[in-house]
Amino acid sequence: MPVPTKTCLERTGGACPFFRAKQASQNAHILVVNHALLLTDVAVGNRVLPEYEHVIVDEGHHLESATTDSLSFRLTQSDVERLIREVGGSSSGILGHLLATTRDQVRPSDFALLNQKIERATDLIWRIQEQARLFFDALAEFVASQREGQPGSTYVYQERILPATRTQPGWDSVELAWSAAGETLALLIALLGEIQKGVTELYAEGLETLEDVIGNLGNLYRRLTETESMVSSLIFDPAADYVIG
Repeated sequence: MPVPTKTCLERTGGACPFFRAKQASQNAHILVVNHALLLTDVAVGNRVLPEYEHVIVDEGHHLESATTDSLSFRLTQSDVERLIREVGGSSSGILGHLLATTRDQVRPSDFALLNQKIERATDLIWRIQEQARLFFDALAEFVASQREGQPGSTYVYQERILPATRTQPGWDSVELAWSAAGETLALLIALLGEIQKGVTELYAEGLETLEDVIGNLGNLYRRLTETESMVSSLIFDPAADYVIG
């Protein structure tokens, strides 16, 4: 979310470092960036760097691993738990902070509506925690069944999910587990979108202490949406241009 003019004037005298750097890059003849920024620009369709015609890659032998890191999506049970903790609830995380910030700063009717939505979000979060655990348990059981009879190894085991893999016993349990977790996660994402919209309206009415909350909510909304989209794609509708494992 762009920093509002008034806040920018107060914090930086109107000279936002980010926009100054972006403007300088637009006028430059040569840009020097690291692999991560170059690949981030590729991933988002050239919306980070100015348009360019030629690229010289230094340390090119690192480009393959950098590309894999930048253009991959990874998710563990710990990642999900960490995201859920960030969202929080009525007394913790970003939602708890939002309630504390608005408690005595907004109209009682606005606070009551916000509190009601956050209570619903809290209920969904409790459900997601259990459903996510069941999903990863089902996934672990499926992977264990695929490894059965194979020699042990000290290396991380990887299983590529092919069409034939999806016909194996146990995959239906993975699908059922994510169907429940994904449905609840989608409900939470939609509710967070409603909360963010309401908070943005309060900010527009002059409650400037909500600026950081809006940014944090937007970040969480994006990450949760990516998680739901990518896992649902992996489980139900894999894209032809993705390697899934």
